[in-house]
Amino acid sequence: MNTGTAAVMAVRAGMVAVVALLGCSRHQPVVPPIEFVRIEPGTFVMGSPFAETGRYDDEAPQHEVTISQGFWLGKHEVTQEQWMAVMGKNYSQPRGACCMRMPANRVSWDDVQEFLRKLNEAAGGELYRLPTEAEWEYACRAGTQTPWSFGDDPTRLGDNAWWGMNSGARHAAPQEVGRKQPNPWGLYDMHG
Repeated sequence: MNTGTAAVMAVRAGMVAVVALLGCSRHQPVVPPIEFVRIEPGTFVMGSPFAETGRYDDEAPQHEVTISQGFWLGKHEVTQEQWMAVMGKNYSQPRGACCMRMPANRVSWDDVQEFLRKLNEAAGGELYRLPTEAEWEYACRAGTQTPWSFGDDPTRLGDNAWWGMNSGARHAAPQEVGRKQPNPWGLYDMHG
């Protein structure tokens, strides 16, 4: 799969996801390669309504946002195997041979900046960056207006996300990427 010529990285709950912006390139500085999904430009309502159950105060007020340029987003979170290929070390928990398809986790902002620096160095240019909050929410919502990209039925959460009630831990524990249903745009593990 082709990758974008600019990539974006997000640190969410201590886990890493990658987005690529603008254009197309066959250069892939990570082995195994990061797969990307094309996200087309568009307009969406960012934030959540006051009446939505489980919303946080910083999700208001709702406002219209336009993503003016399409971009590429990692199909999955960056795995421990991909992190190791770039960084040469792994602080994730759990970790080891059994966990290489789990997301890289327990990483700081500074760790991600170093990861990006190394990716950019290997790619020969400033191609990788963190996404904006709007880019992330736009991709997560995937054209929907419901609390989750799969609708508003909380009984479907277990089919679409890992969380405390289905991950074998009191709080959501890392799980192998891509084992739940993707959102309508083909992105995995966007909730939970």
